[in-house]
Amino acid sequence: KTRGPLKSDNFPAMQTCFKCHDDAKAPATCEICHTKPAEVRKLMHPTDYKHSHKFDANANDRKKCQPCHQAETFCSDCHAGDNLTGSVHDLNYRFNHSLDAKGKEVQCQSCHDKEAFCVPCHQQEGNIPQSHQTANWNPRTNPSTHAQEAQRDMESCAACHDEPASTCAQPGCHWDGDGIRGNNPTIHASSITDLGHGPWHNDPGFQCFQCHISTNEPGRGFCGYCHGEQ
Repeated sequence: KTRGPLKSDNFPAMQTCFKCHDDAKAPATCEICHTKPAEVRKLMHPTDYKHSHKFDANANDRKKCQPCHQAETFCSDCHAGDNLTGSVHDLNYRFNHSLDAKGKEVQCQSCHDKEAFCVPCHQQEGNIPQSHQTANWNPRTNPSTHAQEAQRDMESCAACHDEPASTCAQPGCHWDGDGIRGNNPTIHASSITDLGHGPWHNDPGFQCFQCHISTNEPGRGFCGYCHGEQ
């Protein structure tokens, strides 16, 4: 029970209310007494809650939401269909969501059920997205769609293909087995050599060395691409 008019500074938490109002000790229908639900909402939520509620929803502490809101119906009023892209994820999220899916799995599951949400796209071929099933996706076709995607957004590729030796670096594909430039399929634009003193000079763990042979032998390996025989 509360005494006096309810204000934001003395409004009880919903968990406190439902200790009694559980349809056993007392009715759980708030509108019996609170005939103006809009006034209650103003006390429960700040004015910008439409934009800030995600922090509560992502905190794995949605118990305070659930007494009034059912996630399957209430959340989907805004977070459904075309509205989802603009209000939660950026416009390119369909293509790069794999980065978050691996690094922020718990955060994704605060809204998405892993089995129900992921399976419709990934059920046919394991974890292969639909883009990989297009006619020209095969790396040996010309033009190759997968090459265009890799040049556009290599980070999205690396989110799943994080072991080049087992995926990209296959014989006949992107395999720098001899360290000689020009006899393997091209993955970089010709302007790659215009970067000057690139970061690979000072960082032996740079991503270039995931695929390229790191050797200072004149005319050979990654260094020989630019420096040639001395």
